[in-house]
Amino acid sequence: MFLIFMQICVLYSMRFSNIYGKNKYFVFFISYMVSTFISYLIIGKIEITKVFTNYYFESVLAIYNGILMVAGLTLITWSIEYNTTSTTTLFNRMGIIIPIFLSIIVFKESPNLLGYIGILLALLGIIFLYTAPDKKFYGKASILLILVFFIGGLIDFNSKLYDKLGCKNIINNYIFLTFFTCIILSIILMLKFNRKVLMSDIICGLLIGIPNILVLYLTMETLKYLPAFLVFPTVSASVILICNLIDYLILKKKFTNSEKVATILIAISIILINL
Repeated sequence: MFLIFMQICVLYSMRFSNIYGKNKYFVFFISYMVSTFISYLIIGKIEITKVFTNYYFESVLAIYNGILMVAGLTLITWSIEYNTTSTTTLFNRMGIIIPIFLSIIVFKESPNLLGYIGILLALLGIIFLYTAPDKKFYGKASILLILVFFIGGLIDFNSKLYDKLGCKNIINNYIFLTFFTCIILSIILMLKFNRKVLMSDIICGLLIGIPNILVLYLTMETLKYLPAFLVFPTVSASVILICNLIDYLILKKKFTNSEKVATILIAISIILINL
């Protein structure tokens, strides 16, 4: 439940950032600085040289994960400009279909029949929303949603890869290296596109950074005890469902018919996957 809560905190922090944050690249920089600092506090001792020289797979995976995380956050902010926040969130979270299928194929994990039906319903929810007559996606809007979907799924699958193939003794160093890579990339983007900084950017970065690292830690810890086909769809579908309820009941957002149907399909999928 705490993992779900942290995911929701990240999403609403990003919504806040898109409204009040003027320099999204500096927001990224601050959020990754916060995440790196927290991971440093948890580690107590950094052994990056040891990781690079003795753990090649873990080093490459951390750098690759950092690249995907920066790309994913950038694409989400761009997608929100062309699509609604709720639609972008839905496609990003439903990218969990990728690690589910890859875990089934690569690691031979297998849900029961109801689990497969639940996964299928979640997939149908995405297809229905993407092809619904009341939701038109063209050009950049369509491409961004597809990229948000795939990169979100690949980021989730990295946690599974590390859980199965990585060394558990250096997991804290792996997380530190991931966010350190994010810092370097966000600095490059900031220097290239926008160097102007406001106080609101710093606040937005802090709001995103704290829950962001907790999401990564909690995801990797959860995968130690539960299979990917259970963790990813349950967390992502729950986040989508709760965010939609918050938007509808508290923020008074009006949903299209396709969004309502997709939400119902996702709610059913949560129940089936957990049976």
